[in-house]
Amino acid sequence: MIHDDEPTDTYVFFNVTETKFYNVKVRLEFAHHWNTGSSDGLLWLFHETGDVVLFNPFLGDEFQLPSMSSLVTYENTCSVDVLGKIVLSSNPRQSKNFLVAIMYTKDHGPSDTLAFCQYGDKGWTPTQLLSPCYSDIICHNDQIHALSIKRGTIDIWDFLSPFPKKVVEFGDYPEISEILLGQWLPLENQQDDVGITWSANLVKSMGENLIVRQYFLLEEGDSMLTIGFIVYRFDYGKRSWEPIQALPDRAILLGTHSSSISVSTLDCSEFEANSIYYAEGDFFVVYNLEERKINKKQHGKWKIDGFYA
Repeated sequence: MIHDDEPTDTYVFFNVTETKFYNVKVRLEFAHHWNTGSSDGLLWLFHETGDVVLFNPFLGDEFQLPSMSSLVTYENTCSVDVLGKIVLSSNPRQSKNFLVAIMYTKDHGPSDTLAFCQYGDKGWTPTQLLSPCYSDIICHNDQIHALSIKRGTIDIWDFLSPFPKKVVEFGDYPEISEILLGQWLPLENQQDDVGITWSANLVKSMGENLIVRQYFLLEEGDSMLTIGFIVYRFDYGKRSWEPIQALPDRAILLGTHSSSISVSTLDCSEFEANSIYYAEGDFFVVYNLEERKINKKQHGKWKIDGFYA
């Protein structure tokens, strides 16, 4: 789904197989909600009053979550950025007995704070960390794994406890190789004092938890250009990150405003193996992890500033 910065009465979907766009009309009661992301086939609809709804635009499934007005002030609920991500413990279509974790911001800054609820609860249970600084979350074995780029660690939260608590903290990112930077950067930039920054996403892939680090070249006007990716697999026994050179029979769809997902290229042959799909500017982009090569695929009908996997 193509990201839209404003509430809209029409959602735009892109079919990868057909390379075609489709417009889907929004139900009238949701026309003034921001569509802030998606996971498990459900869109996250957020209203400035704090109302949060999970909605499937094709099947009509709707799941009302507690209002965020108990977590943030009304002034901050007027910002679409207040809701960072929603993670579910299980598929709501299979059972209504599911748990919800939400990543949000209290102030006008990064969405870095966690709160939890059981579906049907009237309110949220916030965490009590003073400075969590989370950038992404996933659910694994009924626990929430929360990635902190600032601290370079992953916190694991007990998802099933009546009062969620952090049970493990571990991590430490490996440093990026200067050799890789030399391979990514154009020759004319390698001798210059260029600025490099990065972001990271957690991805569940065939029973593994991956960290996908996306590296950017800082350009004039604060714009950023993707120059490459490094993917790490987490070894829970050693509590260490292991770099992956390839993703055989797999592709990753890097959601800009939602959960990133991994797909089997054996089941979905329209995707290329060893590849990472993402959006940048007016392009859908495919990055080949093994060849370290970027291929841009432009679709000029829409400004593609983000999409939901």
